[in-house]
Amino acid sequence: MTHPKLKTWNKAFAATMVMLVISFYLLLTGCSQEEDVDSLIEQLKDEDYHIGGEAAKALGEIGAPAVEPLIAALSDEEWSVRMRAATALGWTKDPRAVEPLIAALKDKDEFVRKYAADALGEIRDARAVQPLVAALRDESSHVRTSAAFALGQIGTPALEPMLAALKEENPDVRSATAEALAIIGAPAVETLIAALKDENAHIRRQAARSLGLMLIKDGRAVEPLIAVLKDQSSSVRHAAASALGRIEDFRAVQPLIVALKDEDSGVRNSAARALGNIGDVRAVEPLMAALKDQNLDLAWPVAAEALGEIGTPAVEPLTALLRGQDPDLQWFAAKALGEIGAPAVEPLIAALKDEDLSVRGTVAGALVKTDDIRAVEPLLTGARKDEDLRKIVASSYRFFLRAGRSGSEPDLIEILNTHGSIDMALDFLNCGNSQLAQAAADWAASRGLMVLQGTPKGGPRWGGRR
Repeated sequence: MTHPKLKTWNKAFAATMVMLVISFYLLLTGCSQEEDVDSLIEQLKDEDYHIGGEAAKALGEIGAPAVEPLIAALSDEEWSVRMRAATALGWTKDPRAVEPLIAALKDKDEFVRKYAADALGEIRDARAVQPLVAALRDESSHVRTSAAFALGQIGTPALEPMLAALKEENPDVRSATAEALAIIGAPAVETLIAALKDENAHIRRQAARSLGLMLIKDGRAVEPLIAVLKDQSSSVRHAAASALGRIEDFRAVQPLIVALKDEDSGVRNSAARALGNIGDVRAVEPLMAALKDQNLDLAWPVAAEALGEIGTPAVEPLTALLRGQDPDLQWFAAKALGEIGAPAVEPLIAALKDEDLSVRGTVAGALVKTDDIRAVEPLLTGARKDEDLRKIVASSYRFFLRAGRSGSEPDLIEILNTHGSIDMALDFLNCGNSQLAQAAADWAASRGLMVLQGTPKGGPRWGGRR
């Protein structure tokens, strides 16, 4: 039986060969461009997805001479042909295709509508703006997403209609519009800043969201977004805090610190994430204080990630927290230190001796996450005496293989014998260490199994971390 992946490869290979044969034949016979197009239009109707797709690509590359036949193919009874024709018309970037593609936005098949929207985005003609705005209300999320992206590609001519679309009651429409405005980028910034003052809270929230989604991280948005951190709507404040975190401007640090005490927990957590993204040392103490204030109910994983993003400046206060008496806060501190990595290894190693079992387990997991070879010996030493640590070491055995610490083989072999699995045995056998390979073979033989060298691809190599 042929493996499904091989079948897929065979189809793709066959499609490529068919197109090469067609191209070679047309070259040899000296067919006219019109004949080329007619032949490819027939291939466009092929039941094989790959052949039809290659024909669409070729027609798109031919350009202007293929436009009229492709427009005619938009009326084909088969949805797949209409979809391929729409795609090819987008690649031609020919303005003659705009009106037919606008009509295709109302096709009965959602994928034809989706690819028609994609094609209009490729052509970037202002005539498509209003129809694409209407497509933001399509029942299919695929169509809405493509319409939003197409509007973003068209750019400035789409600004005013999209601002109106932000007022739609349908949240899917508002969300798609926000993404489209973000794609437009710099030309949309002033429009979105003005929308932050709209009387409709939905508009203000989506405007803030759009400003945060922009790849350009425009500094013009920082002060207006800071002002919105005091908006009466918690959803707007939440969006503003998230946007400031994505823009990563240091002007937002102090206002976001204030937002850590917002009455809404969602806003507080968004402010914590934003401070982590910005990575300013001024946020360390406020984040630590917020964690200890039970009235604020700050989500500990969020704060751990934020302090982990800030990095080295957070190690000392987190270490103090790790040495405290509150197991919950110790757990949080260990998680945060694990996020920080190498600068936190020594405090984490010391915490492996904590009396609380759950703290030791969290610390062990954090040490593995640092991926630092200094953690190897303390973890293996602890695992000899602590069954729970041994389980963590067993689940993280690839870290120890990559570390390749000389002398660690007996401990790893013991873990294989007590907590082994076929995957572990295969990795031991193929990691490049002869002692571990022999132990894996013995482990398999004792269970009536056979493992073969060279089976895993991309598995851990002994000492590959160094």
